[in-house]
Amino acid sequence: MKRWIPMAAASSVLLGLPAQAAALPAIQARGAAALLPVVQQAAERYMQHTPGATVTVVRGNNLFAMKSLLQGSADIAMVQGNIPGDIRQEIQARQLKLRHVVIDYQRMTPVVHPSNPLNSIRLDHLQAVFAGSIDNWRMLGGYAGPIVLLVESPAQGLGQAWKEAMVGESGRLARHARMVSPQDKLALLAEHIHGISFVLHDQLSPAVKALQVTQSGPEPHASASVRDTLRMPLRLWMAEQASPTVNDFIQRVPRGAIAPQGARP
Repeated sequence: MKRWIPMAAASSVLLGLPAQAAALPAIQARGAAALLPVVQQAAERYMQHTPGATVTVVRGNNLFAMKSLLQGSADIAMVQGNIPGDIRQEIQARQLKLRHVVIDYQRMTPVVHPSNPLNSIRLDHLQAVFAGSIDNWRMLGGYAGPIVLLVESPAQGLGQAWKEAMVGESGRLARHARMVSPQDKLALLAEHIHGISFVLHDQLSPAVKALQVTQSGPEPHASASVRDTLRMPLRLWMAEQASPTVNDFIQRVPRGAIAPQGARP
C-alpha cells in the first residue's frame, strides 16, 4: 500500500527537518519582491498547463524566505543577493542540504549628492570608504568634509549584498555608517551633500548622482572584477532533493527576465 506524504512533510524530510502537521499547496514559494513578478507569471502559466497544480507565491524578505524553507513551510525561497549570515550558520550547523539556481543579476551602483564634484571612484577606494579607512572626501580629491555613509540594514537583500561587496562576508562596515530604510535612503542622500549610498542601477533618479566605479589597477582581469563585485544575484533556493514537481516548476521560471536593459551587469 502506497503512503503519500504531503508537500510540507516531503520538504521537511528532504531537509532533515521534522514533518509539519498541516499540508501545504503543491508548491509554495516565498521571498524577495524582486523575484515576485517573474515567479508569479511562471506560476500562472504552470497552473494553466498543469491540471490540478497549485502554486502559491508570498512576498517577504530573505530571512523570512529562508526560515520558511528550513522550517518546511515553503518549497522555494526567493532570495535577493546572499542569504543572511545566521541562516548560513544554521545550515552548516544542522548539515542541511540545499541548492540554488540563479534567475538573474542586478547591478549595484554607488550614489552621491548631485553637488559632489567626483564622477568616478576606484573600486578599492570605494571599499575603503565603506570600511571606514577613507572618511573624508579630500582623501579622494574632492572637497573637504566628512563622508556620511547611508546604508541599508544587512537584513535587507541589497544591504547584505553591498556589505559583502565592500567588506566581505565577515567584515564590518565603518562604525559611523548610518542605517536607513530603503524608502528614506535617496531622500536623505539628497539632503546630505557629504553623503554616499548605493542603489540598484534601475533605481537611479535625478535627485542623486551615480559614481562610475573603475578598476583598482592595470591588471587585465580588473574590469571583470568590478563587474562581478557590484552585481547581485537573484536566486531560487530549494532542498537538494526537491520533489519532481518543484524541479519541474523551477525549470519553467525564465532566466534573465528581471533586470531591465542596461541594469544587468
